[in-house]
Parts: sequence; structure tokens; C-alpha cells
Amino acid sequence: AFGSKPVGTTSSSKTVTVTNDGSTRLDIGSVSLAGAHPGDYDIDSDSCSSRALAPTATCSVSVDFSPNAAGSRPAILSIPSNTPSSPDTVALAGTGTVAVTKTIDDKSGGFTKFKSGWKKQGVGWNGRSFWTPVRKGSAYRSAQWKTALNAPGRYEVWVRYPKKRATTKNAVYRIYTEDGLVLRKRSQKYTAGKWVRLGAFDFGNTARVKLNDKTGERTSTGRRIVFDVVKFVPATPSVAAEPIVVEPAIVEVPAAEAVRLRLHPKTVTAV
Repeated sequence: AFGSKPVGTTSSSKTVTVTNDGSTRLDIGSVSLAGAHPGDYDIDSDSCSSRALAPTATCSVSVDFSPNAAGSRPAILSIPSNTPSSPDTVALAGTGTVAVTKTIDDKSGGFTKFKSGWKKQGVGWNGRSFWTPVRKGSAYRSAQWKTALNAPGRYEVWVRYPKKRATTKNAVYRIYTEDGLVLRKRSQKYTAGKWVRLGAFDFGNTARVKLNDKTGERTSTGRRIVFDVVKFVPATPSVAAEPIVVEPAIVEVPAAEAVRLRLHPKTVTAV
């Protein structure tokens, strides 16, 4: 299975290996795509079509997935030959996804506050927000906005906070991207009451932003930092990513999946 891919993107290839398990020659015809959505798949390489395989010999076909629409997009790889069960088939499965805007505010399940002592006020997105005094030394209170995305890809990150008590000049947002941790500093004092863009970044299946009370400003200044709402907006193709990597992200790349198909002039077995 190819899993989920955003519409208009292309997956890595997966390989089908055909083996002649019989004692006589295996004559293979023209390998093709069929089924419900053959146009969503592409044969990258094919060493099987019009091939005569001697006993124990193998050939392979590589296929990738490029969904043209959202939802399940099944298809079939058809391999005709001189076996009684011809054409033998391999089921192809993939799902197309479409990115949508996700908004997380302090009333959402994706918003989490850490530590105690928060102050609540009746202004902000959906009529509420939280605030705390700034700190020059180590951080104490922090909050996180986290959400699952309908599709991985590039998103613009926007934040908003009400004018009331948003007086810090150095709020440091921590954005967890596919490329690593990115820091974006914004003055809440001069940008409150409107949506403020942090940049466009690449995300996987989850998007996450954190903010804490460490601004580098002394608590004695009386300045406060407000925690309200973050939104992730799908970026248009022309919008470039703007990562500033501070800490590297650990990305595990799974080994390529493969399908092996053993063909016998009299029988066929999928492995």
C-alpha cells in the first residue's frame, strides 16, 4: 500500500518482483495498469513486459502513486503470461488527501498549558485568552498548540492575540517543522489585535507551535505575554518555505516496501 499522499504529489516507487517458479519457460506479455483509478499510478520501470523467463529467473516492475483526487484510489497492476491464471494481478492501494486550514485556540483540544498560575481574560479568539508576566531568566509557564493535518505539506503559520495585556516586545514562538525547530520572534505590543504571519514551513502529519514566558524582559517592567490562537493555512505552490533550523529534527525514513510475485506456468503464488 502507498498510504496517504496529498493530491498532486508523487510517492516513492514500490517494486513488484516476478519469479518463474516452474520448470518451463514463462512468457510474459505487456504489463499494464487497470482497475478503478489506473491514471493515479505510473509504471516507472519495467523489465518484465515481453520477456521470456527461464526457470528461477526474475524480472521487476516499479510503480509510483500520484493521486488526482481525494479519497481511496485503488488500481491493479496486470501481468499477462502463459500461466493458467493469467492475467495475474497485484492490488494497488493509495489515498489522496487535501490540505485544509486548521485553527487551534485556547478552547480547542489541541491547546495545552503547562505549570500553574495562569491568568484568564474574557477577550481574544472565541472570547477568551490567557496571560502571564514575562521572565528574563529561565522559562516557567508555556503553552502548546498542536493539531493533526489532513495532508502533510507546506503551511503558513499565523498567530493572533488581543490588545489587552499583550505588552511584550519579544514573544518567541517555537515552530516544529519537518526540517527542525524554527524560532520566530514577534512584538505582541505592536501587532496585537490582528493576524500575524510567522512564515511558511513544511510539516508532516502533525503541526505544533509552542510559546513560553521567557522573553528576556525583566518581570519588573510589568510587561505581559498573551496566549490565544494559532492557525495553519495551506500554502500555495509559489510560497517558499522559510526555515531557520535551530535544532535538527530526527526523521526516520522507512525502508522501501516491495511485493514479490512467484509465477509458475501451471500455478501462481503471491508472496
